[in-house]
Amino acid sequence: MQKVPETLLVTYKGHGYSVSKKLMGKRVKIVPVANQLYIYFNTKLQCVHEISSSKFNYKKDHYCEALRSTVKGGSDREIEKRAEQNLALLDKIGG
Repeated sequence: MQKVPETLLVTYKGHGYSVSKKLMGKRVKIVPVANQLYIYFNTKLQCVHEISSSKFNYKKDHYCEALRSTVKGGSDREIEKRAEQNLALLDKIGG
Protein backbone atom coordinates (compact mmCIF):
# COMPACT_ATOMS: atom_id res chain seq x y z
CA MET A 1 0.00 0.00 0.00
CA GLN A 2 1.24 3.47 -0.89
CA LYS A 3 -0.12 6.95 -0.56
CA VAL A 4 -0.21 8.70 -3.96
CA PRO A 5 2.02 11.81 -3.94
CA GLU A 6 1.56 15.04 -5.94
CA THR A 7 3.74 13.61 -8.72
CA LEU A 8 1.06 10.92 -9.21
CA LEU A 9 3.87 8.33 -9.27
CA VAL A 10 3.71 5.32 -6.99
CA THR A 11 6.94 3.38 -6.75
CA TYR A 12 7.78 -0.22 -7.41
CA LYS A 13 11.41 -1.34 -7.13
CA GLY A 14 12.63 2.26 -7.39
CA HIS A 15 10.62 3.12 -10.50
CA GLY A 16 7.59 5.44 -10.62
CA TYR A 17 4.27 4.48 -12.20
CA SER A 18 1.47 6.99 -12.72
CA VAL A 19 -2.10 6.94 -11.52
CA SER A 20 -5.02 9.28 -12.08
CA LYS A 21 -5.04 12.67 -10.36
CA LYS A 22 -8.24 11.71 -8.53
CA LEU A 23 -6.14 9.28 -6.45
CA MET A 24 -3.71 11.93 -5.16
CA GLY A 25 -3.45 11.59 -1.38
CA LYS A 26 -5.23 8.24 -1.37
CA ARG A 27 -3.72 4.86 -0.57
CA VAL A 28 -3.42 2.42 -3.45
CA LYS A 29 -2.38 -1.20 -3.59
CA ILE A 30 0.31 -2.25 -6.08
CA VAL A 31 0.23 -5.84 -7.28
CA PRO A 32 2.98 -7.13 -9.61
CA VAL A 33 1.95 -10.05 -11.83
CA ALA A 34 4.46 -11.37 -14.37
CA ASN A 35 5.64 -8.26 -16.27
CA GLN A 36 2.68 -6.05 -15.34
CA LEU A 37 1.86 -3.83 -12.39
CA TYR A 38 -1.80 -3.67 -11.32
CA ILE A 39 -2.79 -0.65 -9.25
CA TYR A 40 -5.97 -0.79 -7.16
CA PHE A 41 -7.89 1.72 -5.06
CA ASN A 42 -10.02 -0.13 -2.56
CA THR A 43 -10.84 -3.22 -4.61
CA LYS A 44 -11.25 -1.48 -7.97
CA LEU A 45 -8.52 -1.77 -10.61
CA GLN A 46 -7.35 1.73 -11.56
CA CYS A 47 -4.66 1.01 -14.13
CA VAL A 48 -2.13 -1.48 -15.41
CA HIS A 49 1.47 -0.65 -16.34
CA GLU A 50 4.11 -2.76 -18.01
CA ILE A 51 6.96 -3.17 -15.53
CA SER A 52 9.77 -1.05 -16.91
CA SER A 53 13.39 -0.16 -16.31
CA SER A 54 12.53 3.52 -16.89
CA LYS A 55 12.63 5.74 -13.82
CA PHE A 56 9.38 7.56 -14.72
CA ASN A 57 6.42 5.73 -16.25
CA TYR A 58 3.57 8.13 -16.89
CA LYS A 59 0.54 7.16 -18.90
CA LYS A 60 -0.15 10.05 -21.25
CA ASP A 61 -3.73 10.50 -20.03
CA HIS A 62 -2.56 10.71 -16.40
CA TYR A 63 0.05 13.33 -17.30
CA CYS A 64 -2.43 15.36 -19.40
CA GLU A 65 -4.95 15.28 -16.56
CA ALA A 66 -2.39 16.70 -14.14
CA LEU A 67 -1.17 19.28 -16.65
CA ARG A 68 -4.71 20.54 -17.31
CA SER A 69 -5.07 21.45 -13.64
CA THR A 70 -1.87 23.55 -13.69
CA VAL A 71 -2.03 25.15 -17.15
CA LYS A 72 -5.01 27.46 -17.37
CA GLY A 73 -6.58 28.37 -20.69
CA GLY A 74 -4.75 25.85 -22.84
CA SER A 75 -6.65 23.92 -25.47
CA ASP A 76 -6.73 20.13 -25.30
CA ARG A 77 -4.33 19.97 -28.25
CA GLU A 78 -1.90 22.41 -26.59
CA ILE A 79 -2.01 20.37 -23.37
CA GLU A 80 -1.40 17.13 -25.28
CA LYS A 81 1.50 18.66 -27.21
CA ARG A 82 3.12 19.98 -24.04
CA ALA A 83 2.57 16.61 -22.35
CA GLU A 84 4.24 14.79 -25.25
CA GLN A 85 7.24 17.15 -25.07
CA ASN A 86 7.57 16.79 -21.30
CA LEU A 87 7.19 13.01 -21.39
CA ALA A 88 9.89 12.80 -24.08
CA LEU A 89 12.23 14.77 -21.79
CA LEU A 90 11.40 12.51 -18.86
CA ASP A 91 12.22 9.48 -21.00
CA LYS A 92 15.66 10.95 -21.70
CA ILE A 93 16.25 11.71 -18.02
CA GLY A 94 14.93 8.48 -16.58
CA GLY A 95 15.51 5.99 -19.37
